Amino acid sequence: MSEKTDIYSTHDNNKSAEVGMTVTESVHTRNSSKILLEAGTILTPHILKTLALHGIRYVNIKESKDRVTVDDIWISSVITDSTDFIKFLADYNDVRSVIKYEMELSADGQQTNLDLVSREVFKLTQSIVRTSQVLNYLRYIKQGDDATWSHCLNVGILCCLFGIWLNWSRDTIGLLIISGIFHDIGKMQVPFDILYKPGRLTDDEFKEVKKHTLYGYKLLVDPNLPREVKNAALMHHEKQDGPGYPLGKCDKAINLYAAVVAICDVYEAMTADRVYRGRISPFEVLRKFNNGDFGELKRDYLYIFTRRIADAFLNCSVLLNDGREGTIFMINQNDLTLPVIICKDTRDVIDLSKETDIFISHVL
Repeated sequence: MSEKTDIYSTHDNNKSAEVGMTVTESVHTRNSSKILLEAGTILTPHILKTLALHGIRYVNIKESKDRVTVDDIWISSVITDSTDFIKFLADYNDVRSVIKYEMELSADGQQTNLDLVSREVFKLTQSIVRTSQVLNYLRYIKQGDDATWSHCLNVGILCCLFGIWLNWSRDTIGLLIISGIFHDIGKMQVPFDILYKPGRLTDDEFKEVKKHTLYGYKLLVDPNLPREVKNAALMHHEKQDGPGYPLGKCDKAINLYAAVVAICDVYEAMTADRVYRGRISPFEVLRKFNNGDFGELKRDYLYIFTRRIADAFLNCSVLLNDGREGTIFMINQNDLTLPVIICKDTRDVIDLSKETDIFISHVL
């Protein structure tokens, strides 16, 4: 899967599927083994819920020439209405304001308070005891016009977690956080209508978006800014086997911080809502990592990252695509994306590695 297709394309408008709309094309299950919805079906609340559970994000309808989004508001409210999330969101918004201010200073060539940035992100990350909550909360924060700032903050938070998982020193983690925060500063110079375009980008528009790596490197002129931060902005889209951009670097020629940021960047981009597509289940993203859908990333670090992500969701509640709710009981050592689930009501044990038609639709 190309990066253009995976990150910068998708649906053609922001219209949501509504009760009473008529589906014009049949909808299949994820593995296309059977038809989930026949063409001509009129959408009902039950059908919309079923589509969301099956991970179906878009349907074609009679009332619009473009496909529309299948929302999962009824699921996300389980998280977003919680007291813990509301408190986290208030603290998150305060830190995001700090990040935005410091990034704008840096873009203007002024000195930034790096210690403040890393300290605030570290404190926010450590404010939540369970890693699974941090990972889930980031997925359900509405970003809107603040998407760039939110994405940078989220990547900084993930870099903080990753640095801890790698057993790096506090100072090194602080530098990694800064690298994650500033990695996309170059997007401040990408035209707004391209950066937030809800439809598929043209080839020329995609070329312009790719320039954000060069823009970022040139913006980070503060002499007090560590070179690792500049290189992370420049190289976080490089691939270990060479086909990345902007330099086509490979393997050890890629800055180590950039290699770490690259993993966090992809994970955040795929698991959070975007104007061009909806959020994806963490386990679906892990599957894509395993398949190499995002290109060749640093393998030893990717293994640690995916392992810790999967372990973080152990004992968490999940919704399966068939509507059942359960708990992740055990991580499959042979395939992190297919854990063992215990159903909430029936106590049935479901090994997803053996049940090919069942998958995790949402982590709660």
